[in-house]
Amino acid sequence: MIELCGFSVKSPETPDGDIEIEVVGMRPGEKLYEELLIGDDPQPTPHPRIMMAAEHRLP
Repeated sequence: MIELCGFSVKSPETPDGDIEIEVVGMRPGEKLYEELLIGDDPQPTPHPRIMMAAEHRLP
């Protein structure tokens, strides 16, 4: 996206770049994945790649 906008990445190879990228790792509260279902019983739908969840509301 940086290059599509006409900018360049600043790095040791290109010290005159416009934008420097710093990898900082996970922030507090970030997740690697989302829990999409609470239970282990997804229901099928007419579409083979779409499942339905009938979850009870959590307190």
